[in-house]
Amino acid sequence: MKKRILLWVSMFVIGITMMTGCGKDSKNETKEVTIGVQDTDISAIVASEKGYFDQVLKEENIDAKVKLVMFDAGPAIMEAFSANSLDFGCLGDQPCISAIATGCPAEIIGTYRTQKTGTAVIANREAGIEKVADLKGKKIGLTLGSNAEHLLNIVLEDAGLTQKDVEIVALEQADILSVLQTGDIDAAAVWEPRISQSKEYAFRLADGEGTYDKDGKQTKKTAYKFFCNPFAANTAFTSENKEITTAVLKALEMGAKYTDENTEDAIRILADYTGVDAEVASASVNCEDRDVKITDEKIDAFKATVEFLIASGQFDTSGENSVIKSADDITKYINTSYYDAMQ
Repeated sequence: MKKRILLWVSMFVIGITMMTGCGKDSKNETKEVTIGVQDTDISAIVASEKGYFDQVLKEENIDAKVKLVMFDAGPAIMEAFSANSLDFGCLGDQPCISAIATGCPAEIIGTYRTQKTGTAVIANREAGIEKVADLKGKKIGLTLGSNAEHLLNIVLEDAGLTQKDVEIVALEQADILSVLQTGDIDAAAVWEPRISQSKEYAFRLADGEGTYDKDGKQTKKTAYKFFCNPFAANTAFTSENKEITTAVLKALEMGAKYTDENTEDAIRILADYTGVDAEVASASVNCEDRDVKITDEKIDAFKATVEFLIASGQFDTSGENSVIKSADDITKYINTSYYDAMQ
């Protein structure tokens, strides 16, 4: 009987200790904030490596810690948003807007990159491709749902072709170059650093500013696409953490400013972090603008992407679950209040 009483007392004490301990830990626990990045997202990587996230959070007396999570492409980032396993993400506008349109809990609170030449359609030099029209009947590697798909469709359409005139091979960006080099595909839609990494066996056929020949000479100058990459936020997170959201955006802007003012060192930081050759890394850094502010020009770029997605049948605007039925609807998911709070 005494042993049983002692056992009950022991269990009671342990239980009280555990509850007290848990209460203390949950109250003082440092909040982990996650940001999805890709291997050329230099502003976020520099902000992390230079300690800007920690600095701003400390200045605001916020007990939180930022963690970068590497992704291969934007669609996977939005999948993590839908699973509520990611708080912020650096990605292209097409995967971001496509996910928002189908109910993903996300909003665009800034941009981390705009560019016209950092995404391209490249072709294997041995594939018999001299011009865009030569893509007819060829195998093209593509990460479905990415910004590169939008560019590919625009380029094909300008040459009188559609995806039905080529054979699309669905591939992740990490796998595209090895498949292209072996000749198992003839061309691919990619973004930096893969454009630069492939220059020994492939050439830039088209990008946001026009088309090119094998020697790099521009054969047609035209404004195919202005790539505007949003810094997206998970609304499940931002609705409860407005101060953290503003702090994160401020630190991202600091990373962008450091990159602009100390570009060579920023490239070194990016190369060290990702393992990408510094010369290759510089190709993506030097072709972009990193201003985080959302401007009218950027909103127009987002609208153009919506129009493309509707015209290409990727949005079912008649569906009850579609929250974006026209280009103007995307403005409902652009939130500039966090940037305004930084000023």
